[in-house]
Amino acid sequence: MLINNSSTDNRLLAKKFLFFIFLMLTLNSCGGGDTSSKELSPDDNVSYSLSWGTPGDGDTLFPHTYILLQVNTEDPEEIIDKIDFLVNGLKIAEDTEKPYEHTWLVPEEKILNFSARAWNIYGENREISINVQVGNTLNVPADYPNIQDAISNASDGDTVLITPGTYQENLSITDKKIALTSLFHTTSDESIIENTVIDGRGNTVIYINNANDSLISGLTIQNGQDGISAYSTIDIVDNHITNNVDGIDYEGGGGTCKRNILSENADDAIDLDEASEVEISDNTIIDNLDDGIEIRLHPYDGQEIAILIKNNIIQSNGEDGIQLIGYDGPSNRTFRIERNLIAHNTYAGIGLMDSGNTIEDFRGAPVPDRIVLINNTFIGNDHALTGGANLIAINNLIIGSTNIGIKNLNDDSLAAHSLFWGNNNDFSNSNIDMDNTLFSDPLLDENYLLSIESPAVDAGTYYYLWQEEVILNISNIDYLGNAPDLGAYEKQ
Repeated sequence: MLINNSSTDNRLLAKKFLFFIFLMLTLNSCGGGDTSSKELSPDDNVSYSLSWGTPGDGDTLFPHTYILLQVNTEDPEEIIDKIDFLVNGLKIAEDTEKPYEHTWLVPEEKILNFSARAWNIYGENREISINVQVGNTLNVPADYPNIQDAISNASDGDTVLITPGTYQENLSITDKKIALTSLFHTTSDESIIENTVIDGRGNTVIYINNANDSLISGLTIQNGQDGISAYSTIDIVDNHITNNVDGIDYEGGGGTCKRNILSENADDAIDLDEASEVEISDNTIIDNLDDGIEIRLHPYDGQEIAILIKNNIIQSNGEDGIQLIGYDGPSNRTFRIERNLIAHNTYAGIGLMDSGNTIEDFRGAPVPDRIVLINNTFIGNDHALTGGANLIAINNLIIGSTNIGIKNLNDDSLAAHSLFWGNNNDFSNSNIDMDNTLFSDPLLDENYLLSIESPAVDAGTYYYLWQEEVILNISNIDYLGNAPDLGAYEKQ
């Protein structure tokens, strides 16, 4: 985080003044202001504590990958002024606001000491430290002629680092935690992703099982039955996944799927089966022949599964943008679908089906799982949203649906603080809060951004309570103006 010295000084003076007032009130309430018998220090009256969030003490880190250094604090009197981050005794960064964190590229040094030094407004500091190990780097082709050989010889915490080229291989990562990555992380050159290609020749490109916390990053993954078949909880970040049958097939795995481009896959870009729990964020999911994201709600009665779909572009897919498929039996899943552009998909932007049926027929099934839709832009789909028996939609734009905007939003479902425009029919058989719904041109530009004159600007709500449940509670630092805007993109 960038430091503004003048704002830091002002905050320091304000905190000192508030503490002086607090101290005087405390002394007066104790029967007087005589301090001659004891010299008070700040820590006599206030306290704060630190603990490491990530990484953990003793962890093994992947070399040539980015990690988040994060420190948790308990600071009831708000006297922490800043936190310095140090590696092996050298300061690398500082942060002045919660969450206290810094993203850092892990080098090849084998042992690292991370320290967090918290400074309070009186110039005093406290420090906590952890030690971590760094794995080895196995270079392809310099150390191993092919990728699978490097994987087979890797141990927990190692990085398999791939030089640009086309590798016709079918890879298996099992029983170990490794990073499989290109030189992209060390250069930030996106052309390296395009030029570091793993080609599956019609078979699954990367199979991963019993390999939790592994990383796949910076690669083009193509021409597979599955691009990635994931039976583990892993991070899939900054890849181009194209021309497979399914781009990513989660079979009870999960983790994060972030900043990928998934395009021109013959079936689904992302397929979630069994008890898969995934954060799908900041991806471009475009021109896939079936669904952008398909989620089968296979019967499951374990610990609740939370699926987050946020900040994605889900566009021009051959069937639904997102399809949820219900089954008989318990599901025990929740969904939060937030700030996505869901545009020009052939069938439904979000389509809810049941009885295990994936052939979209716009039935709008009464799927009972809790689904929350916040600040999405639906534009140019046949239907924007179909179905839901427990779905709450807040602050959304529903635009240009060639058939129906919202259909069969029933039972305990509701759409509120919405804007409808240019749909053949705005809604059918649905619960709509008419007192908080607009029907006017949102005045979008060619990138689906709001113009300054748009009626959607400041037209949303930051807080929403539904049946004694807080559905939405947005901090005022997360939007501009008097209220959140409607749709995926806040007017800047």
